[in-house]
Amino acid sequence: MPESAQAKMMDEGSLLSRSGSGPAQSATTPASAAVLPADVADDRLTELASEVWAAGDRAAAAWPWPGAALIPVAWHPAMAAPSAAPSASLLDSELMSVKTVQMADGCNGLTAVSGVDGSSAGWIAVRLEPLGSPVVTVAATLDGLPLSAVTGIDMPLGLLAAGWRDADQLARQALGRRWMTVFAIPPRPVWECAGYAEANRACRDLTGKGLSVQAWGLRHKIAEADAYRRRARAATPPVRLHEVHPELAFAAMAGAPLPESKHTRPGLTRRRDLLAAEGIVLPARVTGAAEDDLLDAAAVAWSARRIAAGHAKSFVNPAQRSDDDIEIAIFF
Repeated sequence: MPESAQAKMMDEGSLLSRSGSGPAQSATTPASAAVLPADVADDRLTELASEVWAAGDRAAAAWPWPGAALIPVAWHPAMAAPSAAPSASLLDSELMSVKTVQMADGCNGLTAVSGVDGSSAGWIAVRLEPLGSPVVTVAATLDGLPLSAVTGIDMPLGLLAAGWRDADQLARQALGRRWMTVFAIPPRPVWECAGYAEANRACRDLTGKGLSVQAWGLRHKIAEADAYRRRARAATPPVRLHEVHPELAFAAMAGAPLPESKHTRPGLTRRRDLLAAEGIVLPARVTGAAEDDLLDAAAVAWSARRIAAGHAKSFVNPAQRSDDDIEIAIFF
């Protein structure tokens, strides 16, 4: 990690704002945030932020969370961090507003499905056919991917006009010490800002909390996924996108959130083994995508298969809908 990226922690340009979405930092807390100069280009900001995030994620594996009671869904201040790791059964707990989805229209459980994640080249998709090996495709845009009628995507779908999304808070609560893998997604006006400094100010004005640099780095992909979702449903044949978080998918496969970070070799091996046990055997590497992106896309495809079969679950507050009136739900 560059020395400049370690210089200061927990300030306005940090991955976790001082007022906001993570536990208070101390000498024993992992260094998962850093201030980045305002005049650094956006691409460099994202690159540095990724390095800081990965370092903090690795350190978090050794960071013990204090024991505490689970928090009911009725209590969720904007993007507060969970205070305890969940039990193995938390993903099925009524405390977490878990909703079982119905079988997707036109599906019988043997339908081809796709899972999508962002990658260095743009996007990576893993397509699961009823028979045969997974088909992996990398493309610069979502339009360049051969997506199925039922497609999961590791990208926020559905933005609010103001406030924070409850689904993100629910997912964070379920993942315990892996809560940092779920971004706090601010309302649409924040994403319409021209630069990070303006977006951070707008986020504080609208929500009372700052915007992470890492989340701001997703703005182009969030916009692309939002536009694709709107037009793909009316296409022939239609493609219906579902928001999926891969860490929730892996937790469902394993029966509990994984303790190993995906930024470590044991973490990658664990995730690959879980997928293989589900019949999803992947190539060692793919040009244009990191190994963790490949594994995440496959986990999203695994969840898409559950959506198609009517076996998936989601974290959702039915009373909270997006500014274009869609349900905001994170599936697994």
